[in-house]
Amino acid sequence: MSTEPRRERPPGTDPDGRGSRGPRSPRGGGRAHRRGDEPRGALPAFSRRSALWTAAIAGYLVYAAALLSPIWLQRVEPKWDAVNYFYPAFAFTRDALLDGRAPLWDPFTNCGLPFHADPQAPLLDPLALLLAPAAPSASQGFALYWSIHWAWAGLGALLLAFALGAGPVGGLVAAIAYAFSGFFVGNAQHTTWIVTASWLPWTFGLAHLALFRRSWGLALLAGAAAGLSALGGYPGLVSFQVFALALWLFAAAAASDARGADLWRSLARAAAIVAVVTVVLVAIWAPVLHAFLTHAAQYTDRAGPLPREVANYQNPFTLRAAVSLLFPRAVLELRDTFDSDVSMLDGYAGALALLLAAAWVRARGLRRAWWIVAFAALMFAVSLGGAAGVRTLLYDLVPPTRYMRHNAGFRIFWILPLAAAAGAGLTAIFRRAELRRWTTRAAVAWLAGAIALAVWVASALSRHDVTQEVVALALVPGLAVVALGCAAIAWAAGAPSATRARAGLTIVALLFAGDLAIHVHSQAKTVWTVPGAIAELERTSIAIPATARRLLPAEQEALGIQLGCLNYQQVLRLPVVEGYVTMTAQGFNDGLVQSRFAAVLAANRFWLSPHTSEAPPAGWEAAILSNVDADSPVPVLVDGRGPVLPGDPVRPGTYGGVRITSFAPERVVLDLDVPAGRGAVLASTERYAPGWSAEIDGAPAEVLRVNRWFRGAAVSAGRHRVVFQYQPRGWWPLVALSAIALVLSVVGGGALMVRNARRQPPSSVA
Repeated sequence: MSTEPRRERPPGTDPDGRGSRGPRSPRGGGRAHRRGDEPRGALPAFSRRSALWTAAIAGYLVYAAALLSPIWLQRVEPKWDAVNYFYPAFAFTRDALLDGRAPLWDPFTNCGLPFHADPQAPLLDPLALLLAPAAPSASQGFALYWSIHWAWAGLGALLLAFALGAGPVGGLVAAIAYAFSGFFVGNAQHTTWIVTASWLPWTFGLAHLALFRRSWGLALLAGAAAGLSALGGYPGLVSFQVFALALWLFAAAAASDARGADLWRSLARAAAIVAVVTVVLVAIWAPVLHAFLTHAAQYTDRAGPLPREVANYQNPFTLRAAVSLLFPRAVLELRDTFDSDVSMLDGYAGALALLLAAAWVRARGLRRAWWIVAFAALMFAVSLGGAAGVRTLLYDLVPPTRYMRHNAGFRIFWILPLAAAAGAGLTAIFRRAELRRWTTRAAVAWLAGAIALAVWVASALSRHDVTQEVVALALVPGLAVVALGCAAIAWAAGAPSATRARAGLTIVALLFAGDLAIHVHSQAKTVWTVPGAIAELERTSIAIPATARRLLPAEQEALGIQLGCLNYQQVLRLPVVEGYVTMTAQGFNDGLVQSRFAAVLAANRFWLSPHTSEAPPAGWEAAILSNVDADSPVPVLVDGRGPVLPGDPVRPGTYGGVRITSFAPERVVLDLDVPAGRGAVLASTERYAPGWSAEIDGAPAEVLRVNRWFRGAAVSAGRHRVVFQYQPRGWWPLVALSAIALVLSVVGGGALMVRNARRQPPSSVA
């Protein structure tokens, strides 16, 4: 009797660990597959398997390229936040890189903005850094950036489906179901969500394989994937993925065949993998995290945790929105009856996805599949927000969840296992005749349920004056796919024929491809629109210096409506008082910008003041300044580090002289002529943020906080040259750490995998 500890197998695979029903390798405990067993002239089994997976990958890429061709061929353009916020940020990054500088400070938006401290900025995303300067235009670069990330998501889902035991066609179905699910289609406008979701299945798939193959190389690669999801991704989803990954790995380890000491070792290995992924993620994400938690924290009041009410109840996925699992178009037509944004209401992953996932659970047995059912159910409850209670509990127990305001975003964490399990289920159905018979019975029940739901949905649509034609468009595609899928499975189950099984497999895969293609185009209202805004922006040329008068909010809004883009100033380099920003500050954006002081913000950049007074307690500055307009003397309130000067307040530009010699985003040079006397304070309406330094006549000087939100400096009488320089402390060392961590995790992970492959040649299981 062998004393070697039993090797646990991943839940979702057969004993050989590959999801195969064919001959097993010696490691799987079955007959060794020897070279020469194949029929004469046949490819070796490993080569056949590789060819099939290569064909599946190629087929998916062709499918994705065709479905996304309107984007990358620029026959359409993105909608809503994608064109108002993310495209301008991409264009701003591109312009900075072409100018030979890093885009750290945006002088055009919000009277100045620490661009690098916005965790959604793409300035460290490797793909953005490659495409932004290389593309012929910002719009072409952004279209490629958007569509490549979108397509990349499907390849990760294919990997995760493989980890759960799917074959090539099942992996293809998982890729299609995930990449063109309701999350991607509904939230297409949220480019940073697409970035994070594109790497999420890679993180989960690599970590899952690392657990059951005992591969630290795969764990390092999972960490690299998590880190890449953070560079240009959405921070709420990035941080939550670590918690979700820990649940996934611990549950998968607990459901494996390991028992006793082997189980504890497996759980310890899961904990170690989570630790590796977390360390690599934090190292890669370090410059963004540091900038957000330090520089942004002194610029905006949105750098802290969200209030409980906002975090737990804003934009949830709802039980009524679960209708979208079968009829997404119906939910789109009923969008006005939901409190959540329309982008948050689509949970579709294919009309057959739940049926196929149920078949995978049946094939594995509930004892070995409970973990993924429990994981998906928990994530579904989280996506419901505070209504289900789980989200409220996580707010208290998992601090990163306090930064996530859109609860429906969590639905990506149940759509992913649903898509992967559907692909693995399809593989299992057409490998096992008895499972095809069970699935046929289940499919009939699924069809009956779909018909009953369709009747209820049709009634709801008719009550909201939806035309019969739209009702048909909303219901018929889902019902047709379910009916045809049931027929294909029943036909394949009718005879124990391998040929018929393969034909049924192909039919169901084609149904999935057609189903998700229809989904993209029927829900196109949330994805794209006809070209207009971006094309108009790139045709517009406004020769205005960065030091020119800023546009007032009303002027800015009118031009934004005309151009069809709210943050056009980042594209046109046109200074505005506010802009479409997430890093707002209480008292500034909801106070000064809306008051008479907006005229001062628009007309004046720098001026000398012989008068200063000590700043009042926080919150009072807006009340003092709100009634000041461009024709009034402007009080100058300085923090405790600045001098208190007894002179009278002056109207900007009427005391001494200030000339802007050079104005670049991260470097401003001023020549001053300060009248004789006690000196003065150089005041401004340029926003303050940590990282600004000053030199006066070549000597370091302290940057003062003036009127709470702006920067200035104390100067003596006489002529001076003042240089403001933006060099955020710690940024470049942390960028170097991020790059090193990314390179080491990818290269080190790859090297460990190669070494392990040489020690343990891959199995030739068919």
